[in-house]
Parts: sequence; C-alpha cells; structure tokens
Amino acid sequence: MTAGRGRPAATPGSDTAELRAFTPEVRPRAEIFPPGHRWSSEEGLRRCAEPVPEHAGAADRSGVPQEVAEKATFEAVADAER
Repeated sequence: MTAGRGRPAATPGSDTAELRAFTPEVRPRAEIFPPGHRWSSEEGLRRCAEPVPEHAGAADRSGVPQEVAEKATFEAVADAER
C-alpha cells in the first residue's frame, strides 16, 4: 500500500514508538518505509543499505525457511531486551 509518490503508507491504526514522536494530529500523515531505504522529495523511496549486512565469516543461512529465521530473530531481540 502506498500513500502517493511511491511512498508506503503507515498501517492504519499503527502506533509504533516512532509514530508517537508526532503529534496526534500529524500521525495520520506519517508514513512508514522499509528498513534500508530512505525517502526524499527529490528522489522518492530509494534503497540505501541492506537491512541486515552480510558479515565476513557469518554462517550461510540461505537454506533456512523464512518462518524459522523470523522466529529466531524475534527471540534474539526479545532476549536482548530482557
């Protein structure tokens, strides 16, 4: 879903910490874009980095199903927050 000019729209009803930085009146116009991207009025949405950079010596996870990778990532973040 986009909100114009190729910019992804915020999910209706979403109230992330980032969106709470805006006043309630402005939040409906705030827009979310994917990790590793930037947006400017001149260029629109552009990829500027890999969301998860490949590090030398990192294990090859190309055969790991996405659901398994997402669960492992969620658990790692949850553990780090405890």
